[in-house]
Amino acid sequence: VAAGAGVAVLAGACVAPALVSALVLSADLSSRGVAAGVFVPFALGLGMAAPWPLVGAGFAALPKPGAWMAHVKKAFAAIFAAMAAVYAARAWALCAPGGAAARPWSKPPAQGALKFLADETAAVELALAAGKPLLVEFSADWCSACHAMEKGTLAAPEVVAAIDGAHGRALLKIDCTDTADPAVEAALTRFGVRGLPFFAVLRPKE
Repeated sequence: VAAGAGVAVLAGACVAPALVSALVLSADLSSRGVAAGVFVPFALGLGMAAPWPLVGAGFAALPKPGAWMAHVKKAFAAIFAAMAAVYAARAWALCAPGGAAARPWSKPPAQGALKFLADETAAVELALAAGKPLLVEFSADWCSACHAMEKGTLAAPEVVAAIDGAHGRALLKIDCTDTADPAVEAALTRFGVRGLPFFAVLRPKE
């Protein structure tokens, strides 16, 4: 415990920026359904461990310290400053008053875009009355991939025509922004949703 506390005090400030960045990237990729995202911390660990065989083989194999180290420190300072600026901009776009308008995915829907219902009961009744499958979309306000999908793929004329032909107005969107909501949690579990965006097609019983 004492050794761990000592390492945290001495090395934590150096490792934390890279570790937090890797965890944020991993969470972002996983939330978009990219399975490889879970391996980002593992890759970071491999990178952190890679220099130690050289140390074990002898410090003679390492470059000699000198004035050039000052340039290395400046280069890393610039990299970390740029990363901090990027995350600050993202945080401001998400959290600042009126920040929704500043989000790149908050553009108005394209003309002729699909119209999803928010009322599950109404959507099911409409699908049954029309005798068509119900297309269900799971998305969230914090999911940039969901908004990119809606403004890109789902707004493409050929996609709109194909979905309208297969489903008509039987379209339902489930807002998963608040994952702590019991109703949202139940819906995610019922459909086995592991990442957003997620689509499901429910067909009426014959």
